[in-house]
Amino acid sequence: MTEITICMEEDGMGVLGNRRSESRTLEYKEALTKSYLKTVSAFANYDGGSVIFGVQDNGEAIGIENPEQLRLSVENQINDNIHPRPRYLLEQYEEDGKVLVELKVEAGSQPPYYYQKKAYIRNDTSTIEVSDYEFNDLILKGRNLTYDKLSSPNQELTFNKLTDTFQNETNNALSTNDLPAILGLYTSGLGYNNAGLLFSDQNHFPGIRIVKFGKDENTIWLRRDLENISMIELMENALETYRQQYQPEKIEGAKRITKSMIPEESYREALANALVHRNWAIDSPILIKMYPDKITISSPGALVEGVQPDTYLRGAMSKFRNPVIGWIFLRLGYIEGLSTGVMRINAPYANACQKPEFEFLSNALVITLPVLNDTPRLTSEQNQIYQLFNINRELSLKEIQKLTGLSSSSARNNTNFLVQRHILERIGGGPKTRYRKSTMR
Repeated sequence: MTEITICMEEDGMGVLGNRRSESRTLEYKEALTKSYLKTVSAFANYDGGSVIFGVQDNGEAIGIENPEQLRLSVENQINDNIHPRPRYLLEQYEEDGKVLVELKVEAGSQPPYYYQKKAYIRNDTSTIEVSDYEFNDLILKGRNLTYDKLSSPNQELTFNKLTDTFQNETNNALSTNDLPAILGLYTSGLGYNNAGLLFSDQNHFPGIRIVKFGKDENTIWLRRDLENISMIELMENALETYRQQYQPEKIEGAKRITKSMIPEESYREALANALVHRNWAIDSPILIKMYPDKITISSPGALVEGVQPDTYLRGAMSKFRNPVIGWIFLRLGYIEGLSTGVMRINAPYANACQKPEFEFLSNALVITLPVLNDTPRLTSEQNQIYQLFNINRELSLKEIQKLTGLSSSSARNNTNFLVQRHILERIGGGPKTRYRKSTMR
């Protein structure tokens, strides 16, 4: 259904308002050219968006001379060139005496939406053709399916490892024959799905590659490829490798103490996150890089469609990419829910100087977990001061006091503590004294 309306802005903001720069859901066009149809495809395939005609790339309104003809042309071009036909709305405005036309495209329910037999996606402020795996995701979305629910190419599967683990973890003595159907790995008439193959003893999907580096990436201490084993064994073996590398035993008095250089809870949650949310259609393993000062876990595939980085970091993610896998991990206690992962990764670092980092790439999510073995634990006030220097190169004591809201003595005492622990360092002296992150760390 197409609607065309003519509006007048009455709030003084105009159609552009605070939309003065292009974004993933907004594109400007000075005039009508067919290149905007790629963006229509992208908006319909994903989260929707607007194309505003009569605006330069820098956000300056220049207007449209014949808006009636432009609206008619847009309607005809979309109806003739985008298949299936998306839902959209055309609105006409005046901005500083100049006429603008806004094309609002809804996120569609029948992807892929094609322009000239190709499907498109927005990459920040540009529009590009979807990759092969993104195209497959669109097809699955249009069929209301997920990759883990597709029929497995191998129907001769056994589940000895899964059965043993499930019985041990849940005290539920189900047979190997009953378990796949109960866990959603098998459907009568359709057979085993891809989730069944992943949890089977015959799993052939790319698994996990672990590499341990020395002082630089030219020095490799360990290389381990976990493959052709059940998802359960992938999880267990990757955890065991972590424990061998980051949980050394130390003798304290008459006791042998195991101390974690990187919190196991954080590593375990990041590992489970990678297995549950990765895109299994991508023919690449999860890559775990181990360094003397950190671990990085790279999970193939961008965030699940509809989830943005800020939503993910707030713990407001509302769906699994692979719901069958996610549900089994929930049953086994490997994860606690949809929205607790980031919180559980961050929690052990609450009072530490260094924090986990999350990098969102077009084809991967990378989580970095820093080593804590020699990092002092900080009070909330000390941590508050330290975090200021993530966005400020240098600060005076008065600036620290103002930004934190601490009293003069508290700001001074906590800053001195950070200097004594070589977390911060002083620059200059007297009334011109300033502070920055220590170059000794």
